[in-house]
Amino acid sequence: MEKFTFKRKLPIWKIILGSIAIGVGIVSIFSSFKGFISIGVGIFLLLIESSEFDFKHQKYREVKSILGFNFGTWKPIPEIEYVSVFKTNETTT
Repeated sequence: MEKFTFKRKLPIWKIILGSIAIGVGIVSIFSSFKGFISIGVGIFLLLIESSEFDFKHQKYREVKSILGFNFGTWKPIPEIEYVSVFKTNETTT
């Protein structure tokens, strides 16, 4: 395994609200400058955070994705002393 990507799953309500906000923003941008605010809210709701590891080149990056475009800078993986694995529950607000 050379690359490993962990993506947080986007809740369905964020997908629906984000799509509606972008749609309303695109329609209202022709009549008012306020459409940009709606588009911004839609993009914020559709933003996906993930982590990507490249073990071949010993690098990692924290990625923010919107509509399939990934943004993030690669950083070198620091020297690892040990790995700890534990169970946890994660909630999205």
